[in-house]
Amino acid sequence: MSQVFTGGIYDVLADMFELERDIAREDEAATLLRVANYLFGLLLRAIMKAPDENATFADVVNQMISLSAADGKPVKHRDFIRDQFVRREVVVSPVSLAKDLDGEKLAAVRHPHLVLQNNGLQNRSACCGTMRLREYSAVDVTYEVEREQLRSQGLGGSDKKSGSGSKKQKAAAE
Repeated sequence: MSQVFTGGIYDVLADMFELERDIAREDEAATLLRVANYLFGLLLRAIMKAPDENATFADVVNQMISLSAADGKPVKHRDFIRDQFVRREVVVSPVSLAKDLDGEKLAAVRHPHLVLQNNGLQNRSACCGTMRLREYSAVDVTYEVEREQLRSQGLGGSDKKSGSGSKKQKAAAE
């Protein structure tokens, strides 16, 4: 889930940068640094203001929106925060994304697969596109375990890296 949140922050940064970019007034690198510093501070303050116990990403997002308003930032900043986290299914907006936020709180998305399972763990494999990437599945590990089991029985081909393979394959290769 942290990758989902990080991706949202990155896209909020890109949106804020695009809004604040004015080459005639400020160098783009300076604009990016200024906007990134603001967003960094906003995120830290939002984390500190989130509940001490059982805080959710939605709590942090709502705090970011509230603090942005208190800082006197344009309503577009709040819309960017809302839009990116709605898109990532972290929060649900009570108003259409075509409308500006006006103090509304965003609700956390209730993902049925994020509840605790009988083993005490969460299955986050279907919560977003990021977690459905192959690197987060056990497919590769399972495949390698099965290959090693086959190799130990003299089956499964050779591994070019380690040179393993069946005795018959080694004899045929010589």
